[in-house]
Amino acid sequence: MKLISTGNTANTLRELGFEVIDVSEFTGMPEMMNGRLKTLHPKVCGGILAQRDRSDDIADANKHDMPHISFVICNFYPFKNKPSIENIDIGGPAMVRGAAKNYMHETVLTDPEDYAKLASLLNRPGITSFEEYQAASIMFRYKLAAKAMRYTADYDTMIAGWMAQQEASV
Repeated sequence: MKLISTGNTANTLRELGFEVIDVSEFTGMPEMMNGRLKTLHPKVCGGILAQRDRSDDIADANKHDMPHISFVICNFYPFKNKPSIENIDIGGPAMVRGAAKNYMHETVLTDPEDYAKLASLLNRPGITSFEEYQAASIMFRYKLAAKAMRYTADYDTMIAGWMAQQEASV
């Protein structure tokens, strides 16, 4: 299994002993605009959105070197604790929404409380391949997708409320 990550998450995963590919290495594009542009790339988005049971999606992914991304694990920029324009996450919500939309083929986690549940399912006796995991996890993936959509909605609501307060002072 290959892990693709950015910044502090990549460093933390490496410290835990995991081999991690930086998103910039995966995409062949450097992080830009002070780190604001890194995950919004066709290789990332295509890897998340490709439906494994659609031959046209598979053909597009293969033609454009977009490996499947099976798990999206994402925590957004800490807007709640540090409200500012720079702490509005763009790429994270886009990846989470894409993975949630494609829950039939993806697993999306936005809550650290669910990490142990995923690990338990992956380590369940009889789960020896990704296909067996996919077959055993459909309801789990659906619940995670619904939770992820609530997470993005709450995040956007929090930002909209902050912006409304800022607007009053402009």
